[in-house]
Parts: sequence; structure tokens; C-alpha cells
Amino acid sequence: MVKLGVHYVKPGVHQLAWDLGFLGSGVLLIVVGWILTSNYRKNSKRYLYKATGREPALK
Repeated sequence: MVKLGVHYVKPGVHQLAWDLGFLGSGVLLIVVGWILTSNYRKNSKRYLYKATGREPALK
């Protein structure tokens, strides 16, 4: 295995599990953030139409 000089999250017996868990938590946060922002964009356009009666600009 190639060593990149990167430290481990928690060195020891289960260091691979800790490293993969840390990477997985980062991926989970990215996915949750993406879902929240995409829902916000959809709902804000819907709210704008209800409040003003005008169609939202297409982008």
C-alpha cells in the first residue's frame, strides 16, 4: 500500500473502519446539504408564484 503521509483518524486496531467512517460522514453531510438546498430552491419558486401571481424566471 502506498503511504501518502496522511494521518489516521484514530490509529490502532480498527483504524481503517475509523477512516472509512469519517469519509462516509463527510459524504452524508454533502448529500444532506444538497437535498436541503435543492428543496429550498423548489419551494422558494413555488412561494414566489403564490405571493406575486407571476411565473418565476426560468434559469
